[in-house]
Amino acid sequence: MTALKIYGILLIVIGIPFGITALDRLLPVSYFIAAGLLMIFFSKERIDDERIQQLKMKALFTTMSAGLGLTFLAYVVLRSINRDLAPAPHDLHRLVSAWDFLAGVLGLSLILFHYWRWQDARPASAAKS
Repeated sequence: MTALKIYGILLIVIGIPFGITALDRLLPVSYFIAAGLLMIFFSKERIDDERIQQLKMKALFTTMSAGLGLTFLAYVVLRSINRDLAPAPHDLHRLVSAWDFLAGVLGLSLILFHYWRWQDARPASAAKS
């Protein structure tokens, strides 16, 4: 495990309670999660060849494309829920921020990357059954 991955994990573990307890809400929790996931996703792997880079970019492009649509749907749903709950339009709660989007995309990218990497490592006979 590289130092950058360790720093990313520490940023997530230490940053989440700090973001939750921040009174001014200038640093939301998703900022720490996104920063930690950025460090983890873009750190070097033990075997860092062209195939690993291709899988990382494939995962990032896939989740960016799907994430834009899912974020729009989440925005519409949260806005309709907040509109029903809030007494006035200016009382709407924070909806989906760019940090929320980035944290979601990077989390899904990591999951897809490791899944596709696991699929590549399986022998061809196990992949068919």
